Amino acid sequence: MSINPNDMNFNLNITFLGDLMLGREVGANCKLNNNPIVSNEIKDVMSHSDFILANLEAPLAGNLKEEDDIMTFIADPKTLSEVKFIDAFSLANNHINDAEIKGVEETIKQLNNKNFIWNGFYIDTYKPILIEKKDFKCAIICCTDVLNIQISDKNYKRKLLWLDSLEIDECIKFYKNEGYFVILYVHGGIMFSRYPNPKFREILHSKIDKGGDLIVTVHPHVIGSQELYKDKLIFYSLGDFVMDGNSERRRSSMILNVKIDNNSCVTYDLLPTFIKKDLTTDLAQNKMKVKLLKSWNNSSQKLELNATKYRKFYKNAYRKEIFSHIMSTLIFQIKNKSLLDFIKLLFVRS
Repeated sequence: MSINPNDMNFNLNITFLGDLMLGREVGANCKLNNNPIVSNEIKDVMSHSDFILANLEAPLAGNLKEEDDIMTFIADPKTLSEVKFIDAFSLANNHINDAEIKGVEETIKQLNNKNFIWNGFYIDTYKPILIEKKDFKCAIICCTDVLNIQISDKNYKRKLLWLDSLEIDECIKFYKNEGYFVILYVHGGIMFSRYPNPKFREILHSKIDKGGDLIVTVHPHVIGSQELYKDKLIFYSLGDFVMDGNSERRRSSMILNVKIDNNSCVTYDLLPTFIKKDLTTDLAQNKMKVKLLKSWNNSSQKLELNATKYRKFYKNAYRKEIFSHIMSTLIFQIKNKSLLDFIKLLFVRS
């Protein structure tokens, strides 16, 4: 799919969002209480962007199937009206088939009906999102490295784009030869860790080696870190942009705005957001804003300092990340719910 913006500035401004889940409590709260899902302040900020991409972490199939457990994400298609400011969605994630193949097809149908761009599935030959402006061209590849339930129907016509597939390497090579700035928007990593696991990091490095110009990842459900590899930026985990997670860590995210010029120069801004008690996503303010930026910068510095001995660093860092997640969940439950709710969460992955 291709888009030709007519009102862009000299630089191409692309905004990346993290996980966007319109089901569970988010959808129910919006429907019952008529609460907005995203604040007007955020929409105003992103109105200056030329193109906005998010990870749609739930099939739009509420008219086909209801959520049957805490780990099933299924959204009402009507909630799309709350995120009209977004241009495109990646469907390459571990929850997209929570309503099975029918849910995938219904999601694509709903997005097409509402004129959203989608990516991550393909039939014969994979094609990325293409953005063209005068003599500047950008290709965004959407892929995943995790799926909760495998698509077992051998007759299903659509294929999910996997991070380790040869199609990606071929795609990078082809569009680089055609003069495109190539971006990978990857769903992957380890849950609740600000740092990428070593194997995942190595694979992403290999995509830069193949010619990728920029990589952005989602999925861990916490705000992560970044690194510069061979003068190319990799952003690990933007966090949960819209979600009903049960900890402060899971209610934080970064809006990443990237400015691209001349296929080589990239500047960026990170804007912290926070999900409030009423499940509205808003701009993080004051101490919260400072805290989230500090977390991102500190983890990025640690990643850089330990880049050459990363496996050893990650082994210890991961233990600390899981401990931080447990403590954050406990404190959140005490403040907002009950200790019984926390005990229940010990038996499920929230």
